[in-house]
Amino acid sequence: MGARDYLVKGKATGELLVRSIKYAIERQRLTTALREEIRTKTLVLSTATHELKTPLTSIVGYVDRLLLNQEQIGPLNERQSRYLETVQKNARRLGALVDDLVDVSRIEAGSLELSLVDLDVLQEVREVIQVMGHQINEKQLNLGLMTK
Repeated sequence: MGARDYLVKGKATGELLVRSIKYAIERQRLTTALREEIRTKTLVLSTATHELKTPLTSIVGYVDRLLLNQEQIGPLNERQSRYLETVQKNARRLGALVDDLVDVSRIEAGSLELSLVDLDVLQEVREVIQVMGHQINEKQLNLGLMTK
């Protein structure tokens, strides 16, 4: 309460004790509420990632079968192949995002060990450009990639 809520030293020890107890109780209540919120968020995150992963695995599996088993299902024309490859790439990107959410849950639970790996940034940028190619062309954007 600031300047209006001060205690004179030595004269209000009982009031100070009461305020300290109230503060400790409020702090404990907030800590308990925060723990419950974190537990609920982790549960929602875990459920959501599981529910997303199941249909996504099916989508990736069927697209892979369509692209790799054309002798069994029949040939695809160039446009169909290109569309399926786009679906495949985006489904895998979505899968990576879901995996990232799973990692967040593991980090919060303290059960994730990280290992550093080299990343080919140029290749990553090329893949993003390829995936976004349709939108880039649709908006008539000029996008160039300069390398050394």
